[in-house]
Amino acid sequence: MVRRSLDIGGMFTCTSQLYLPATRFSRLLRMAEKRLADTNLKEVLAAEFSAPTLHSEGMAWVAQLDAEDTALMALPPGTFGLEVHITSCSFGRTPITFQRMSVPPTPYALKLDFNPPGPVPAS
Repeated sequence: MVRRSLDIGGMFTCTSQLYLPATRFSRLLRMAEKRLADTNLKEVLAAEFSAPTLHSEGMAWVAQLDAEDTALMALPPGTFGLEVHITSCSFGRTPITFQRMSVPPTPYALKLDFNPPGPVPAS
């Protein structure tokens, strides 16, 4: 499991727990914490593990955020926010990650697009 806090453009902070099979991705856990904090992990999985994210799906609902998440987001305990669960698959629709993301209360609209970007259409 890789746990991170993510700064969203200086507007708010989310937290993320990314679960991956240790047998295939154990090298990821040995990477420097700074590198993991400042990178798109989907790009790392594709480039360094030949495991591109080809399909994702998820669900979101309002829930009381857990104490560890509220501490990382500098929020009072018991705060409610958005909990998002995302399962991502690679080749053959094989699940490669499960992500639990916590989003604090925010006045901003959130676009939830679980699918990876496809090829750029020709103009």
